Amino acid sequence: MNPANADYQNLIVNYIAPRLAATGVDGFMLDNFEIVGHGANASTAPCDAACAQGGLDLVKRLRDRYPDLAMVPNAAPVQAIAGTTGGVSFPWLIDGVIAEQVFLPSTSTSVVQLLKSWQSTEQNLGRSGFFVGSLDYTSSCTASSSAQTAWTAAQQTGFSPSISTVSLDSICWWSFLPVGS
Repeated sequence: MNPANADYQNLIVNYIAPRLAATGVDGFMLDNFEIVGHGANASTAPCDAACAQGGLDLVKRLRDRYPDLAMVPNAAPVQAIAGTTGGVSFPWLIDGVIAEQVFLPSTSTSVVQLLKSWQSTEQNLGRSGFFVGSLDYTSSCTASSSAQTAWTAAQQTGFSPSISTVSLDSICWWSFLPVGS
């Protein structure tokens, strides 16, 4: 995909997003957002400067259309912190970031560092309420030990943890999860 492509943006903003919003969602998790940091010479999914700017512009269009819905890109690259679109600093357009496979199957120091960079954005911009989350996957609900390890590591790093089965087909009730109030 090329997020700078006008037809692609039209599809997302004027067809897909309205249908999702109509279901009552709280917001949009913008999957595969890491593409805007790939660069023109990347071996997979290359994205030149126009492509990267198109990704930021797409988020601005979604924010303009859905100001009350959360916008959370997945694996937003550090370069996007300094990005602007329509005269607005990109971090002001989103409500946070999330990354997958942060602590499982093993800790990815590069992804932890990416999320920490976004975490400091909240302080650097004088902004509060910026979500930084991790999403890790276990083999099944019986893998409670690895799930708890990832959960604890995320909390200790200051991230909002979430854990799922890799097949995304189960709700796991692990004893270490906090009980709702």
